[in-house]
Amino acid sequence: MTKVQIILALNELNNELKNQNVRGDISIMGGAVMCLVFHSRESTQDIDAIMAPSDVLQKAAFNVSQTLNLENNFWLNDAVKVFNSDRAEFKKTELSLSHLNILVASPEYMFAMKALSARSGTNDETDLIFLMKYLNLNHIDQALKIIKKFYPDQKLTIDSRVMLKDIFSV
Repeated sequence: MTKVQIILALNELNNELKNQNVRGDISIMGGAVMCLVFHSRESTQDIDAIMAPSDVLQKAAFNVSQTLNLENNFWLNDAVKVFNSDRAEFKKTELSLSHLNILVASPEYMFAMKALSARSGTNDETDLIFLMKYLNLNHIDQALKIIKKFYPDQKLTIDSRVMLKDIFSV
C-alpha cells in the first residue's frame, strides 16, 4: 500500500464507522509509519495497528478491502500486538478523522520494535538504519538504552544483536 492508498483506505474506514455510528481508535506501527510519517519508503504490505474496538474495526476494514478492491483483505491487522509494550509511546497525527482517532508510534518506540523484531528478508534493517539516523544514534549503547526503555525485561535475540552490530559498524 502506498501512502495515497493508506490514506484512501483510512478515509473509507472512517466512512464505514460513521455508517455504523461507531468511533474507533487505531495506533499505527511498522511500515505504515515509515510511509506516512517519515516518508522513508514508498509502500508497505499492510497497516499494523493496535485497535479498538478490534472486532468492529477488523470487520469494517474487510468491507473497505472489498469496496476499494484491495489486494490484501487484511490490510489492517493487529499482528503487531506481540511487540506491543506497556510503555508504548504514540503521537497524535493530522490523520485523525470524524470517527477514527489515529495515533502513530513515536520514532524511539518504532526503533525499539524494529530492533526487537529484526526479521531478515524484510524492511527491518533498512528501517532501523533510517531511524538510527533520524534519532541521531551514533553508538549501540544508545540503541540499547532506547530498547530497554520500552522493553526492560526483554532479551534481544541473536538476530537482533547481529543486526544492531551490523548497522552500527557502518
